[in-house]
Amino acid sequence: MVNLMTVTSEMYEIEALKFLYNQANSPIPFKKSKYNTDNSPFIIDSLKGTYKWNTEINDFQFKKDKDFIDVHFQLPDIQNNSFQILDYRSKAYASKPDFPTKIIMIGLY
Repeated sequence: MVNLMTVTSEMYEIEALKFLYNQANSPIPFKKSKYNTDNSPFIIDSLKGTYKWNTEINDFQFKKDKDFIDVHFQLPDIQNNSFQILDYRSKAYASKPDFPTKIIMIGLY
């Protein structure tokens, strides 16, 4: 376990996912919420489009409509990152956040 955690913590892919997770306005279903619990469903259709990270305001800006979620951002050691969510479906699960039943994502680093 320790070896796995050590290796994965150094991967660019994990750094990119950490960045997206920590941005309150990132258009992804798994992100840190400013609230302790966020049970709102992730509705992919309302978020489809291209998002680019603006370093001046430290936030994502919506650029244009697309048939999927297309996120572009930079990290200190990694330029021109792209994270795409092509399909996402979930089902309601009691009082918890919806449980993902289908996710099709592509990360380009």
